[in-house]
Amino acid sequence: MALVDDHVVLKNGELYVVCGPDGDIRADARNDGLYFRDMRHVSQLRLTVDGWPLDLLSDSADAIDRQTLYLTNATGGAHFEAVARSLAIIRDRTLDGALVERVSFTNHSRDPLNLTVRLEIAADFRDGFDIRGFAAADEPPVVRAMAIGERFDLQRDTPDGRHYRTCVTATPRPGGATVPTRSTGAPEARIEIAHAIALAPGATESIEYRIAPEVIDDTDDRQTPIRLPDRDGESTGNLGQFTRITSSNTVFNRVLLRSLDDLGGLVTPLPGGQTIIAAGLPWYVAPFGRDSLIVGRQLLPFNSTFLAGALRFLASVQGQRDDPSRDEQPGRIVHEVRFGDLSRRGVIPFSRYYGTVDATPLFLLMLTEYLDWTGDDALFDELRPNVDLALQWIESSGDSDGDGLVDFKQRAEGGLQNQGWKDSHDSLEHLDRSEVTGPVALIEVQGYVYAARIGLARHLERRGEHDRAAEQRAAADRLRTLINERFWMPDHAYYAEAIDGNGRQLAGIASNPAHLLVCGVPDDRQAAAIVSRLFEPDMFSGWGIRTLAATMPHYNPVSYHRGSVWPHDNGFALWGLRRMFAVERLEQLATALFDAAARVPRQRLPELISGFTRQGTPNELPIAYPISCSPQAWAAGVPLVIVETLLGLRADAASRSLFLAPHLPPWLDQIDLHGLRVGDASLDLRVIRDGDHAYVETLSNDSGVSVTTA
Repeated sequence: MALVDDHVVLKNGELYVVCGPDGDIRADARNDGLYFRDMRHVSQLRLTVDGWPLDLLSDSADAIDRQTLYLTNATGGAHFEAVARSLAIIRDRTLDGALVERVSFTNHSRDPLNLTVRLEIAADFRDGFDIRGFAAADEPPVVRAMAIGERFDLQRDTPDGRHYRTCVTATPRPGGATVPTRSTGAPEARIEIAHAIALAPGATESIEYRIAPEVIDDTDDRQTPIRLPDRDGESTGNLGQFTRITSSNTVFNRVLLRSLDDLGGLVTPLPGGQTIIAAGLPWYVAPFGRDSLIVGRQLLPFNSTFLAGALRFLASVQGQRDDPSRDEQPGRIVHEVRFGDLSRRGVIPFSRYYGTVDATPLFLLMLTEYLDWTGDDALFDELRPNVDLALQWIESSGDSDGDGLVDFKQRAEGGLQNQGWKDSHDSLEHLDRSEVTGPVALIEVQGYVYAARIGLARHLERRGEHDRAAEQRAAADRLRTLINERFWMPDHAYYAEAIDGNGRQLAGIASNPAHLLVCGVPDDRQAAAIVSRLFEPDMFSGWGIRTLAATMPHYNPVSYHRGSVWPHDNGFALWGLRRMFAVERLEQLATALFDAAARVPRQRLPELISGFTRQGTPNELPIAYPISCSPQAWAAGVPLVIVETLLGLRADAASRSLFLAPHLPPWLDQIDLHGLRVGDASLDLRVIRDGDHAYVETLSNDSGVSVTTA
């Protein structure tokens, strides 16, 4: 279960539900609903007894696909036969091929009770983008409700032959049901299912409801409904053979377990049979190029299969033509893939939308890091055409003005104005608030390109492709020189976050240059200056590094990208600090992020937190951002980055070598890794802190991997 403001979010596979704390899907809460492939299949779900709502006592939900609620009746008297708080009601909900809800009622009064339990269900079949206000439906839906034998259906038909259906069954069979007649164009269809329950003192009765979304497409000759499979013994959230990580700190262990549970719950099957880790709940249950690659990299030292899956999927949908309506270009890696009605019919461009400038170099960079850990040359051979096409995009369409820098400019109507990871409309501003003209070149993107070329050169050299490797190194060297000429701000001893189409630097002090540290672009002097600036009070909040310094004129601690703290952004800083062996700053940042995770609800790092300065009081909590996704995949992956960087893990599968440079903070005396894989080898390791130093014990290594400790 995930908590987002006063919403509860549950997910399994492609199905997720957003509801109130008491389990009801509230008609007056805009985002509540049961969703399947970007479409809302239930817009209201309300459980009452004798017409009265129920009072929530507690919930014991701790998994992302299950929720158990304990409720009671709050009201007695003339309009309610039961004395107040005499009913114990347990609402046990599971997502398992459908929303399955088992509700039990126990009579703890001295008298027999005759109750009417009623479940009201409504469906408006609205697209998620319509609900969120990003795009309006171009036609009123045609919705209806009907009873078919013992089943109740809520349906919407579209003019192009798509049928959305929500099938509802109840056990035992209801004693009564109301299926109101709805005319064409009505905003929703509605049913009410009633059960009469007679409860002797101490007796318990139960009702089970099953609410299943289906989609039928007339263009499919087979006419097979698209529906979710039931689980076959295992959750779809299984992360497979994952390195088992345990530490001496019980709170950190809980943070790690929460991260793994959330990442497992975000594992999502795709219509074509592939699997990805969805970007986040509640609005990003879909493949995202940038997110899939980053979370795959976060998992890489502990399970490489998800990065391999992301690389394969993104290669399968790589841009093949020039299509301004979806910002597609040959070789460009996709931004997101959506399956809702508005996307499918082209009302919005997101069925396959390519408006991201960083996913393409990240695709190349993450492939090289995958090869470092796995030595999987077969995947490199498989993706070689995609690698070459991505490089062509970087050298052609990706550099629209031919100045040697990869840039972006929105072409698709309804697409993204800003196409880096800070993709909100107001994330980029000049200090004087003048217009930022396109095309825009972001600093971190140039770093990704540089690191990708260096990584490709390394692996091409290993494979004997010396000329091609030399070409990549030469291109990387030219780019590094260009970055330092165009982005470095001598007066600030820092890099500009971007350069606009007029060649002007965006001189705000932002977190973007922190990504350069892991890419290896800055020289030692520049890198030291970046680190020093990142930990100045206006950049470091105490919970992490802000996206924008608090001294900038456009800073706002409760904005999406102009001063908030993003865990995944800080994860890049952790990787960079480790590369620089800046262990004191690494410890400071890792501790801040751990403290934040330990203090947020359920030890779950959200997508972002507000940028207010930490005051240092004993029971202080991070200030939440109002609409942060939780869980968010690349936030859930940050505790794994903390482990990786504190241990200084690095692998060279080709030479069967593992390198560690451990530095454990005072709150962490020991970390054990069981089943750490380098290529096809598996190792068990223990890292123990001894004062200011740490040493490594190899518990098991039967595969001949060389373990080197710095």
